[in-house]
Amino acid sequence: MAETDEKFTELDTNHDGSLEYSEIKVGLEALAKAHDYTITAKDKEWVEGMGKKNYKETQGKLNKKQFNVFANDVVVHFGICPQ
Repeated sequence: MAETDEKFTELDTNHDGSLEYSEIKVGLEALAKAHDYTITAKDKEWVEGMGKKNYKETQGKLNKKQFNVFANDVVVHFGICPQ
C-alpha cells in the first residue's frame, strides 16, 4: 500500500486529493513503458469498464483508497504483480 500511496501523490499533479482520468492515464502509460508493454484498445476498454463499474459515483476521479484498489486490480489483471 505504501507504494500505491506514493504513486498516488506523484500522479496527483493538481494536488486536489483525487486522480482524474488524465492523471491516471499518465500513470498507466508509465507502468506500461516500465514493463515494455504496448497498451491496446482492449486494455483501454478494460480500464474504462472498471471505471464505469466501480467508480461511477466519483465521476471519473479516484481518491487514495479507490486508487489503491484500482492499482491492485491493474497489476493482477495484467499479470505484473510480483511473484
